[in-house]
Amino acid sequence: SVGSFKKAREHAEEAMRRFPEHIGNRLAYAEVLSRTGDRAKAREIAEKALAAISPAEHPLDAPEWIAQAKRILNDVRLRLAMALASKIASRAY
Repeated sequence: SVGSFKKAREHAEEAMRRFPEHIGNRLAYAEVLSRTGDRAKAREIAEKALAAISPAEHPLDAPEWIAQAKRILNDVRLRLAMALASKIASRAY
């Protein structure tokens, strides 16, 4: 169904099982992980995907993949910072 993170995660996991080296699959999986709360794993996968991108091998896809990986990593950092700030704020009261 539209908007189902559970289904999105299932599809991303299946894509990773079938084609684990495909950068697009890695980034899709990292994005789903980030949005479903598994931010440490999302960061790990996005960082590895970013390091594996070869503009020479994929000149058309590489710029988009790099931008997507950076968006995911920024999102993960922001969500982790917000969670930390929330914990600190809750302790202050």
